[in-house]
Amino acid sequence: MTTDNHLNSFAELDCETTENHSKTAEELLNVENLDFDNTRYLAEILFKLKRYDESIKQLKRALSLSHDDELLTLIGITYFKMGEYETAISIDSRNLNFYLEYISLLMIDGEVEKAKKMYNRMLLYFPLFDKSFDEIEATYQNVIIY
Repeated sequence: MTTDNHLNSFAELDCETTENHSKTAEELLNVENLDFDNTRYLAEILFKLKRYDESIKQLKRALSLSHDDELLTLIGITYFKMGEYETAISIDSRNLNFYLEYISLLMIDGEVEKAKKMYNRMLLYFPLFDKSFDEIEATYQNVIIY
């Protein structure tokens, strides 16, 4: 297998089978000194295979090869998929969606005080956010589990 330019779009990855993903991942894991594109591609494959810890390792390696802010977002998304929400936010603290998703999950779980603290933390990065915590809380009044 040649390692030249394996960077595919997520759509192309979706067309491949899990078996092909696994085979490609194993082949790339055995190649020493992968370049940036192939390291990122490997991370994406591992993510698709739900091998999140390995994906994060490869994303961090890609980040060491070339600073790319999108990689921070991908690392955050991976931590989010693992349920490590606060880690995701600490990795990419400027990602509004991470905050909003985590606040939503906290509200659904009835952790209103924790959600409010996270909302206040979010405001440090997004002071012009246009919804008050009361408005967010009202959205979840019917689904909060106490």
